[in-house]
Amino acid sequence: MGVIASDHGLIRTTLPQTSTKNCIRMMRVNSYKSITMSHGRFSALKHKLEEYFLTGASTFHNEPIDINNAPPFHLAAWKVCRSIPNGQTRSYKWLASMVGNPKASRAAGQSMANNRLPIIIPCHRVIRSDSTLGGFSSPGGIKLKKKLLDFEKN
Repeated sequence: MGVIASDHGLIRTTLPQTSTKNCIRMMRVNSYKSITMSHGRFSALKHKLEEYFLTGASTFHNEPIDINNAPPFHLAAWKVCRSIPNGQTRSYKWLASMVGNPKASRAAGQSMANNRLPIIIPCHRVIRSDSTLGGFSSPGGIKLKKKLLDFEKN
């Protein structure tokens, strides 16, 4: 996985990739002014991620994030999404309602599609009201979303 952070918190993560090169490409490293490689800086997060991918049980509610340059609706939706417990799902409509606009299901979906911090902000836990999975913009698409949800339920 790739992680980019500022002094204030996480800016971007990737889902697991097959190579460092893929992680760098997925994180859009060239769009940041200065980046320093620091493998040790994220050792606590790495441990939590390893626990998550081994057991599905780790939570990331308290990880500091630095995504304040996003649209206000996205920020609110991402904050609410972080409250969805492991192994559970909520609908885009529920998410929109929790943000204060019950008719903004599509905007809630767009917020999840623009999530910069997969797993940390568990957008894979947001599904359609009819219990179908909806979209998943990360590489691996719907198959990966289903795999993550099934993994968390076990």
